[in-house]
Amino acid sequence: MKYAPILIPTLCRHEHFRNCLGSLLANTGASLTDLYIALDYPSKPAHFEGYKLINDFINEIVGFKSVNVIRRTSNFGALPNFYRGMDEVLTKYDSFIYIEDDLIFSPNFLEFTNKGLNKFKDDKTIFAISGHSYNGQKIKFSDNNYYRQGISLHVYGLGIWKDRIEDFKKIYTRSYAIKKIMNPFTLLKILRHSASTFLFLLVAIFKKETFSDSTGSIYMFFEKKDVIQPTLSKVKNMGWDGTGNNCKVDDNKALQQIDTNHHFNYIGNGHNYYEINNKFLLEGMRNYMSYSKMFGHGFRMILHRVKTILK
Repeated sequence: MKYAPILIPTLCRHEHFRNCLGSLLANTGASLTDLYIALDYPSKPAHFEGYKLINDFINEIVGFKSVNVIRRTSNFGALPNFYRGMDEVLTKYDSFIYIEDDLIFSPNFLEFTNKGLNKFKDDKTIFAISGHSYNGQKIKFSDNNYYRQGISLHVYGLGIWKDRIEDFKKIYTRSYAIKKIMNPFTLLKILRHSASTFLFLLVAIFKKETFSDSTGSIYMFFEKKDVIQPTLSKVKNMGWDGTGNNCKVDDNKALQQIDTNHHFNYIGNGHNYYEINNKFLLEGMRNYMSYSKMFGHGFRMILHRVKTILK
């Protein structure tokens, strides 16, 4: 089986980074996987201690097929560091696995993701393979051990193909967002869908947007794409200790159950309860960001932008 390379952008969260690497090294297939680390440069003194620890630790990493380090000589910021790293990796490979440095993985995460990348490579209705799942919620899956849904893209351990990224970049542009919002029929569809869809389409008009969980979700909605997810999560996010860029403190998230098996084989077709699951996930998206929350979030984004300009 072909194994896609892993890309991990990081900066200074040394403990999270070590734990993430440790869980990946326990995976079946780690020795067949090329690892790429995009190490950003600190933007403030508080980052230097963790940055140095990661920089030193990188030299000790063994167990992967290869370890490749992309060191920044100036601060890129979290998203540009990821975007540039993605472009660099995709000059050599036709797919990759994006991993945030605060994630912990099941020992069969790489098997699940790589088998998915091979299984669904030619099915253009599938946008990506996500290792995250909604344990303990109302997802229905019958005798399948995975499901497909077209509502929400989670980038917690995401396998994706180069051609899907290329298609996304061609289609999801500023003019694309303008056409959707200016058309009264699609605008009504957007407003009925969710507040977050409207907000992030609006954001795309005023600033250059690129691949993310929010833009990926909107793209899936309009272009009728799905993401593949396991019925039992292969990943949990430890950034809910307050260190994550978009995570508040939530100790319960760190207790999420993940798969402990070392191997994974796809069972079923993933279509069971498709409409029911999509409806449930859409309700969750609407509850997560109501229109009142959207206006508050939009105001904070504008305020942050103004502060950035004034600095």
